[in-house]
Amino acid sequence: MSSLGRQKQLAFIEKFLGTWDTVERKPSYPGSDGYERKGVLTQTMGPGGQSHLIKYVIGNPEVLAGFETLTFDPARNVFMGYAFNDQGPGAFVTEGNWEGDTLVFRGQVQVNGQLIQIRKILTDITPSSYAIRVYGTFPGGPEMLYLETLLSLKPLSQ
Repeated sequence: MSSLGRQKQLAFIEKFLGTWDTVERKPSYPGSDGYERKGVLTQTMGPGGQSHLIKYVIGNPEVLAGFETLTFDPARNVFMGYAFNDQGPGAFVTEGNWEGDTLVFRGQVQVNGQLIQIRKILTDITPSSYAIRVYGTFPGGPEMLYLETLLSLKPLSQ
């Protein structure tokens, strides 16, 4: 799929358009408590159909809110993600592509002076649900599941 043009690549991810109920789970591991919280994610087509705009609010009361823009760069043959949230400055930039039926993004983020490698996968994709799993690798350490979000498509209002 990676050799297709922008419009065809964006058409492949149209299945993610809509409003989704989310359940976000962070596992416990030494030095970090786990949690589970619910939220809502809305994904719409961006201007001119050249991108997807994602808005999310996690927790009630709100614990995390943010936006992400997703587009396909045909010159580099990759999806590009630009995420912004209320937890830190600047943008978190990822790039990704399909690996089989899974959309995989990779990026890095600075946390407490350490550069952490991030792998975000969109998997278990059906017409009404999918999962997002975020893995992190600290310098010199193994890759660990950092966060899992299960999404269920909200039915359209009558």
